Amino acid sequence: MQISNPIHTYLTEGEYEVTLLITYEYGCTKELKIILNITKGYKLMIPTGFTANDDVINDYFVPASEGLSSLKMSIYDTWGNLIYYEEGDAIGGWDGKIKGIPAENGNYYYKISGITFYNKVVEKNGPFILLK
Repeated sequence: MQISNPIHTYLTEGEYEVTLLITYEYGCTKELKIILNITKGYKLMIPTGFTANDDVINDYFVPASEGLSSLKMSIYDTWGNLIYYEEGDAIGGWDGKIKGIPAENGNYYYKISGITFYNKVVEKNGPFILLK
């Protein structure tokens, strides 16, 4: 079967071997194979803790992301009270303060979401620790 200008859409992540067979005018052929790695198209990495002690190293709780937009981040204290919220295409992160006052060392909880370029909503949540 011969197809000119074939198009294929990959619906799942994975590694695929793609073969292109070229047939020239006088019957000569050339085969080209490549490995195509289909990924989810975004990265979202969230720290397990931070040290809000103004030493300019790890002073903010902030996720690192690629390929996501419309990020939303909520931070909750141990009792489930919302203590910080931020949204945007890029977020600066929580500085470890509640209403301008440094928060206590301890466990906190995050909820983070963003939208991929496929308009899929990605959500992650979990605990993290604040140390000073």
